[in-house]
Amino acid sequence: MENLNLIWLNVIKSRYIDVLSLYEIDTDQLKDKSVGRCYEALLAVESLEQWKQWRKMMEDYGLAFTNIDAQLIYENPMGILEDIAVGAPDNVLMEFITWKKSATTKRWYKLRKLDAHIVSLLRLSADRPEDLTISIFPCGNRWAAIDRDADRIFEAFGWQTAAVWDGKKDVSWMFISKYGYEVLMNSGYDVKMMDLGEVDIVSMSFEDDLIAEVQQMIDYARMLDNKVYETRKLMMHLQPYAAMRHGYSELVNANIALVGDKLYGEMPDGKRILLADGKNWRLDDTAKQMIMQMGNHLGEA
Repeated sequence: MENLNLIWLNVIKSRYIDVLSLYEIDTDQLKDKSVGRCYEALLAVESLEQWKQWRKMMEDYGLAFTNIDAQLIYENPMGILEDIAVGAPDNVLMEFITWKKSATTKRWYKLRKLDAHIVSLLRLSADRPEDLTISIFPCGNRWAAIDRDADRIFEAFGWQTAAVWDGKKDVSWMFISKYGYEVLMNSGYDVKMMDLGEVDIVSMSFEDDLIAEVQQMIDYARMLDNKVYETRKLMMHLQPYAAMRHGYSELVNANIALVGDKLYGEMPDGKRILLADGKNWRLDDTAKQMIMQMGNHLGEA
């Protein structure tokens, strides 16, 4: 499976649709010269070089979030898009640029409706009498579990579940990365692969998806009993966005320490925060913020 960060890609796609949606409804904002020119330039982007030029234009016109006044003056979805895409790998940006050439709000919402229908079919396909088996299925360039299977994985490993919409209600969902797949297959649990055809669901639970992917990579490292140095080589750049909050600078500068089966966030002052003890994960606001930053601060795979 291709090493493409779909979480980050889907965040960028979603924020681009936010841009289209706002300016299709509120065309008066485009009368502002800065907004209008940057919007036209964004629509015209067809290459990485043009994307870089658009980001430079956003900065020059004061719409990038490096210009603090922009957030106060504008409802600025382009600023959010530009900020989220900072540091995105080239393959993610190229996939986005190719996609945006034919992207419209109408197609996006049609896709969301189709996804809901597919999710409802997946639930039926995965439904079976109660047993101890964990069933997963290929989904895009990775794997996924739905409904009771996603809940079983959470109960067994503590990995964060997300939710997808089946047209009527939210359904438990979990993406399984190549690291999570290896952990599952070597766990001793009865794990079976279902053949449900070609499936590629867009999950909108970006934060939950990100946390689960980091947890799976960490559990893979713990399964191999690697040292922190080896863990750093395994980690990939996962950070699609970060929510500012009290103590943010301390959190993002924390180091990661593996001690036996325990995972700690080590603060600049030396204080340690227990993030995981075996399969028990701490997922309050502080721990979530640190876990989401791990991919950013532990280097690329």
